[in-house]
Amino acid sequence: MIDFEYSILFVTLVANITWLIIVTSYFGQIRNLLKERLLPVSIAHFTPSWFNGYVYGSLAPDKKMMQLKKVETFLEVYESYVLKRKDQEGVIEKMKSISEGYDGVALCTFEKDPGKSHRKLVMKWLNGWIVENLGSDYRVKEFVPARKISNLQLTLML
Repeated sequence: MIDFEYSILFVTLVANITWLIIVTSYFGQIRNLLKERLLPVSIAHFTPSWFNGYVYGSLAPDKKMMQLKKVETFLEVYESYVLKRKDQEGVIEKMKSISEGYDGVALCTFEKDPGKSHRKLVMKWLNGWIVENLGSDYRVKEFVPARKISNLQLTLML
């Protein structure tokens, strides 16, 4: 079983509907992500030298944030100094542009537990933009971890 959370992001462009799968995971799941045709995208402060995916540094925490001792403090600072200063639509467009040839992207960090990682905040942040701009029918859908994407029945509410 694959151990990651995932969400389906629906973006409407004119009359066409484009599906973009955005998942969050950790570097230990790279092989499984690639089997699911997901492009690994590092949003970590430090990316391993063996990593062959895409590095998206603008969502990575900086060195000072990484030195914070408490997880809660780190997450608050990350949200204030990274996410609140970024453009969700720009991030989504970037993910669409780099995912050509894949079924979606996987935003990766080192932490196995998403509760101790900024990747969970990134997903929540992207979801906020989708609901506000496209309506609740297009919100990022979050599913239970450890299910294979290929086994899901996906529905789009119009």
